[in-house]
Amino acid sequence: MIKELELLELDEIESIEFLGEEETIDICVEDTHMFFANDIYTHNSGFNTEYADEQSIGKAIEVYQVCDLMIFFTQSIGMQDQEECYGQLMKNRLGKKGIALKIGYNPNHATFEELEVVSRLSLMDKGEKGSVLRGIDKIRKQNLERAQK
Repeated sequence: MIKELELLELDEIESIEFLGEEETIDICVEDTHMFFANDIYTHNSGFNTEYADEQSIGKAIEVYQVCDLMIFFTQSIGMQDQEECYGQLMKNRLGKKGIALKIGYNPNHATFEELEVVSRLSLMDKGEKGSVLRGIDKIRKQNLERAQK
């Protein structure tokens, strides 16, 4: 478990009971695609990419601004076949953010397994990496110029 996340107080699942098969509902909320489910504000869209950031959430930016914790689950088409995805901690008012985990899952049993901690930078495509690195270089140059004054 990641040390920063150990500070969170989570309730253990006490039991899971199979209650039989029931019809399920696919909720589609016009315009925002967001809704509350068990006191969790949920967005029912997906990313067919391994990387997502605050720029990717569109109208959910209003939720992002007021939420305490935001986690994205992303996966490429190829990862779907391998039953893997990335969980990215995008916002955390309680501590560290920007954590990304590679996660394996079993859709038949609704189980998840942490496979490894990964760098979010490694999830970006070449163009995104270049943009981020150019931004970092620009900030470094500005800081050097300020320090030399």
